[in-house]
Amino acid sequence: MSDESAAVRNCLLSLPDIAAWQIEELPTPQLLATLPAIQRGAVWAPRQTEALWDSILRGFPVGSLLSVAFDSDRGDRALAYGRGAAKASRHVHLLDGQQRANAIALGFLDVWKPASGKSGQSPRAALWVDLSPGEIGSDNEFLFRLCTAWHPWGYRRNGESLGIADRRRAIDAFRTRNRLSPDDVRLAAGRVDVSLTWPLEANAPVPVAFLIDALRAKGDPWTSLQAAMARLPYWDEDEKWMLNVRTMLTNRKDELQHLADRMRHAVGLTDPCSYRIPILDTTGMTRPAGTGKTDPIETMFIRVNSGGTALVGEELNYSILKSINPFFEGLVDDLSLRLTTPARLVALMTRVILARDLKEQMPQTPPARQFRSFFQDKGSSFGADFSKALMEESRPMKRLFDAACDLLIAPDDADESDKRLSRDQAAEIFRNSPDVALLLLVWLERYLEQARMQDLTDNQRQRLLGIVTGVAWFATDKARCVKLLWPRLADPLKFLRGKPLTACFRNAPDKWDVPPMFALFEPATVRAAVEAGLNLRDGGDDWWDRKMVNLSRGASGRWDAVINWAEQSAGCQGKDAAQAMWSAFLDHLWSQRGLVYYAQRRWLTRWFAFFDRTSVHAIEETDVPWDVDHIHPLKYVKRQKAVAAVKEMQNCIGNLRVWPMELNRQDGETHAVIKLDFNGERDWPDRFNVRSTADILAASSVSEEERDFWDQAYPGPTAPVGYLGQAKYSGYEKPLLRAICTRWIRLYEEWYDGLKIGVL
Repeated sequence: MSDESAAVRNCLLSLPDIAAWQIEELPTPQLLATLPAIQRGAVWAPRQTEALWDSILRGFPVGSLLSVAFDSDRGDRALAYGRGAAKASRHVHLLDGQQRANAIALGFLDVWKPASGKSGQSPRAALWVDLSPGEIGSDNEFLFRLCTAWHPWGYRRNGESLGIADRRRAIDAFRTRNRLSPDDVRLAAGRVDVSLTWPLEANAPVPVAFLIDALRAKGDPWTSLQAAMARLPYWDEDEKWMLNVRTMLTNRKDELQHLADRMRHAVGLTDPCSYRIPILDTTGMTRPAGTGKTDPIETMFIRVNSGGTALVGEELNYSILKSINPFFEGLVDDLSLRLTTPARLVALMTRVILARDLKEQMPQTPPARQFRSFFQDKGSSFGADFSKALMEESRPMKRLFDAACDLLIAPDDADESDKRLSRDQAAEIFRNSPDVALLLLVWLERYLEQARMQDLTDNQRQRLLGIVTGVAWFATDKARCVKLLWPRLADPLKFLRGKPLTACFRNAPDKWDVPPMFALFEPATVRAAVEAGLNLRDGGDDWWDRKMVNLSRGASGRWDAVINWAEQSAGCQGKDAAQAMWSAFLDHLWSQRGLVYYAQRRWLTRWFAFFDRTSVHAIEETDVPWDVDHIHPLKYVKRQKAVAAVKEMQNCIGNLRVWPMELNRQDGETHAVIKLDFNGERDWPDRFNVRSTADILAASSVSEEERDFWDQAYPGPTAPVGYLGQAKYSGYEKPLLRAICTRWIRLYEEWYDGLKIGVL
């Protein structure tokens, strides 16, 4: 086998060699690596970066990197933290090891240097190491802490996210130490400048980049490190962790020798014995001519990544697409509109195109081999159709996704009469309900073949949004619901003139034990039944099941309304079936938080228009700039002797609101009466535009009637925290339950009536 056809060379790279691919201040390496288009974005969690550095300092091997000869036809992307060295004797594509290369670069990234902000964006991450870690609580020897724009306070020692209270405490400390006003967005949740932060759970943390520079400097490294710490904008040595750092650097240098020795070895300051990472350079793989053959780089990439961070399904197909034509990546990114990830977008595009031939059947996401064959098979029109959808001058796929955004998402300046969703709620549907998103897209494509978007009436728009949200939020089996609705797509206009949503599934041809969707009872029926349950309220741990769910108790006329509706509108046969339907619906409605977000959608859009859940840097569910706040705080019932009814309803959506984390830190534990009153003393940032009690009520989606009930449930500031469990305060339980239940049913009613659920 010739060197030309299968040359494989082993190289050994130091950490600075690898970091120089992204950090231009480092010496130019002999080998420069960038990414081919087939590579995905950064997917490592912070704890993986921290573990990698612990492994490196302990001398553990971290695996070989894999590169191929650079080929501009395969695309050329920078790694996560930009382009470093402009020139090198050899330029390669990094095929495996992107996440490790990014993690290594973080150790050399000094976000406090002016050059770090030259892109105009705040630095996204900073890596720290604890000089005095104490008991680490894991199998790590060294305690590294990564602060990111989404977790600027770092993580717990066990790798878990900090709790809400600790996050609030961290933001308060950052703002105080940096002398920033409440309106300074550099510490706004989700947009934090990490150069203003430090890890909260660390005893004596220092930036790794500072430590490396200090070890390189002449003279005493600890003196150099202490001088570098003074560059931190908040450094004043009067906080405990700052005092700990100074103590370690002045009085306990001997304890730092082991860390210093291991770091010197890791970053190449002890040649010839310093740490090295092998890179396997496969230079003989050329891109095959013609379109009928698979690029061997694609095949190798897929096989190699099957053993690392999983690359499957939609992500795998997206990588294949970029391998077929790197130009597609930019076109796909242009479509996302902060609505979904590129991989999900490609999957939906694929299914939309396949649906053109499968008129009566919902297409699935094809497996990787079949997806690739669509482009290679000369007898298939799929590849040409896909290219045309993206690249044709009229940009049909862009028009389709623009139309979807127009139907789903209200503009930032919309008023309360606009029934559309916030951008984040729309993105949540595309993320968690892809079959529902597909239903919308296929309906849109078929509708636009017959009519124009401007021809849709407000009623039709609202009905369509009702179908989308109804299935996304109330289906027990979303895929089955979409399959049952699919034949109605044959006539897009008739699709909007059908029977009520619940009735669409009453005679489902499939024989399933569980209906595909919860029955959507009329709000008036729900309100009357819940009112009957409240009037029956008494003690007992099974209050919810006996009083709210059980239809056999109480005023028979009110329960008869539930049974009659279930029989007439949902096709139930008999009381037992109606009882099961009611029980399932009520349990689901109790916790359906989508209704809370929907009720507060206008305020959430005003507050968090910048928020992008589809960003590759926002990969955890906790990475949101808001809290889900209990209007009536948990402290009044948690570990207290409150009656069962109160405890049951404490976590009901009627007692929940979505609230900015920066506002919630001030009164999250105060009584509802206090937190719903502006009282002229709120020290809230102007950017939230909450300046009165009326604003608080509107932003919280709390009516005046509901506020009055909460007022009646408050005995005053002298009452003990556990007052709800004491006999002398028993009169305060009923108004509290009425406040929660009244709001609970109203949230449902606003969605149900606003989106024409009963007349779909």
